[in-house]
Amino acid sequence: MAAPPAIRWQPTPVEPSSFWVAWRPARWPYPATPWSDVSLATLGVTATSRDPELAAQEGEELPSLVYCPPVAPAAEEQRFRWAEERLAAGTRVLYQCPTGETPPAVPAAADVLWDPLPELLAGEDIHWPEVSAGLAVWPLVAGLSADPERWLPELGRLRRAGFETVQGLVLELDPGQRRVVAEALGEGAFDAVFHGAVGDERSFARAAAEHSLQPFWPRPIAGSGRELGNRRIAAALAQVGDLWLRLDRQTIQGQAFFRAARWAEEATYDLTALIREGNLAVLTPLDEVSRRVAAETVLPTAGGLLEELLSTYLETSVTASAPAVSAPEEEIR
Repeated sequence: MAAPPAIRWQPTPVEPSSFWVAWRPARWPYPATPWSDVSLATLGVTATSRDPELAAQEGEELPSLVYCPPVAPAAEEQRFRWAEERLAAGTRVLYQCPTGETPPAVPAAADVLWDPLPELLAGEDIHWPEVSAGLAVWPLVAGLSADPERWLPELGRLRRAGFETVQGLVLELDPGQRRVVAEALGEGAFDAVFHGAVGDERSFARAAAEHSLQPFWPRPIAGSGRELGNRRIAAALAQVGDLWLRLDRQTIQGQAFFRAARWAEEATYDLTALIREGNLAVLTPLDEVSRRVAAETVLPTAGGLLEELLSTYLETSVTASAPAVSAPEEEIR
């Protein structure tokens, strides 16, 4: 009998909107029911006849956050063992589980993400598990879960269940995926799913913050020394870039923040040491505003750009105008 196909890994941009996932599986023993693919902001694929076994591995060196999507029930124990092996090797694992009456066992050291989409599609009440500082995604899907009347009551329930963070995510669905949602909801759902409002991540984030929930998951950072410091700076730059574009500010500068984040992630310099020694000017790959963000990450000050943008996005009490920014001559790609 031929050996099952091995798992292959695909790198993804490490960004707040995709829950900081750095590696996602190209193939996986997926469940039969749809789920929220947070790394691609779409409906997750379902089982196929060529799904691999988790015991088969390719690419053992995955130091950043690895996405561990849900699996078919028969593969749940295998997934648990696989994740524990990766965690023991020093890899951070985003371990995604569907909500339900009987929560699956999860590895103690994993970053666990709870997804209500299967229960939403089944028209069932959502069974949030009792957790400590839990993490959830709320998939915003037209005709299903985008209406505030559907998600507002869940924020209080999340808080009471012990959750700390819930991040709203608009799922981009193609016509075939919309048909799957409409068929699951039954007669009369077609127009709402195909033509209804897709939801507003900013409104969701504001409401989450009002319920004392974090609307964005802070990056889980692994590593030590230079690598750890550089990743913290990269995370701050990516957060600033993400919020900048969410606020519809200058696209060129927003892309510059993301370019700076990628550079900091891969830099061979100890960026923290350079900043503390007053040598920020030597970081010539970073534009002036990105250098400011890097400095504020290492030497925090009140009213930093990240704080300003987050406060503006959430419309909290801190208000500040955006700094003047000189656009580069060419758009960064």
